[in-house]
Amino acid sequence: MPHQLESLAADLRVRLATRRLGREALVVETIGSTQDEARRRATEGAPEGLLVWALEQTRGRGRLDRTWVSPAGSGLWFSLVLRPRLAPEALPWLTLAAGVGVASGLRDLSGADLRLKWPNDVLLDGAKLGGILAEAESAASGITFVVLGVGINLRRPPGGFDAALQPPPAALEDTGAPAASPAEAMAAVLGGIETAYDVLSTGDVDATRQAWLDLSATIGSRVSAQGPGMTVEGVAVDLGSDGALVIETDDGRRTEVRSGEVLHLR
Repeated sequence: MPHQLESLAADLRVRLATRRLGREALVVETIGSTQDEARRRATEGAPEGLLVWALEQTRGRGRLDRTWVSPAGSGLWFSLVLRPRLAPEALPWLTLAAGVGVASGLRDLSGADLRLKWPNDVLLDGAKLGGILAEAESAASGITFVVLGVGINLRRPPGGFDAALQPPPAALEDTGAPAASPAEAMAAVLGGIETAYDVLSTGDVDATRQAWLDLSATIGSRVSAQGPGMTVEGVAVDLGSDGALVIETDDGRRTEVRSGEVLHLR
């Protein structure tokens, strides 16, 4: 297995077109959580762009403390160390920009019409193909680092996805595109993320906002949003100035949702 990991890392280096992301990489067979390992290394001073990539996670996690199922050989499970020069209030845009990057990279790779669900899901034909988790460490002077975790289903596990996962997820192989190697897929995704991250890093939030809207499956959909002490149902119509989802209820009121679970109703 060490030889396989070395070959995978070497294959990625050959394919990478990024300047920073993935140029330094830790590739492991099995890990509890790439997020935890990337955070540990970021705390120890790891440079921006460090990639922690596992072939399998045993304690992967997503938003709202959910478990992210990460079986061996079926997907991309990785975390990146980022050191953005952003104000803390701009952090929600980082998750949205990462979604744009992941979807764009995979669209270029597969030709599939992948879409985004607010705030952090990548969809194929309405089914979840991937997810994103951004966890920040801040100090009085601002953001110290962000650990950006990404999980992408490349292929269906042997025997299919766990029936407990509802609604059923999707995998990139469902697009019918020629199968990409893990290194090829990783290079495409990292390239997409770096491009979107660079745009946001210039301070051009409007460009990030428009790129996300162009790929959105949420805007125009009837949704139900559930958050701390609130439930809102209506049509998702826009993004707020801070990346919040703007929902227009049936009586014409507009509510901005900044956290919680959003369900597409139709």
